[in-house]
Amino acid sequence: MIPSAVELTDFLSHRSPNGEPVVFDFEGAVLWSVAGDNGAGKSAIFDAITWTLYGQHRGGTQDARRLISHGAERAEAAFEFTVAGERYRVERSIRRRGAARRAALHWDRD
Repeated sequence: MIPSAVELTDFLSHRSPNGEPVVFDFEGAVLWSVAGDNGAGKSAIFDAITWTLYGQHRGGTQDARRLISHGAERAEAAFEFTVAGERYRVERSIRRRGAARRAALHWDRD
C-alpha cells in the first residue's frame, strides 16, 4: 500500500472553520516526515488512516465521537492510496447526533 493523501475535516485537532478539509498530500514522495509540537495532530493523521480503513482509532472501536473536534458537529476523514497499481479512496464521517457514513471507492482510469 502506497499512501497518496489524507484529508481531515474537524477531526481531532485538525479544525476546519471554513469547512474545507486539511489535506496531507504524499503523492510522489518517497519519504515522509511528520513533525510538530505535542498536540499538533501528528498522531491524528495515523488515527484517520486506521479509522477509515478499519473503524478503529487509538481508543479502539468504541466512542468514535471522541474524534470530532471540540465545538464541531461532525468529523470526516478520507484516505487515498495505491495497491498493485490501483488507486482507492476510503472515507468515514461521524456526527454527534445521527448516523455515521462510510464509503470505499476505486478509481476508474477512464
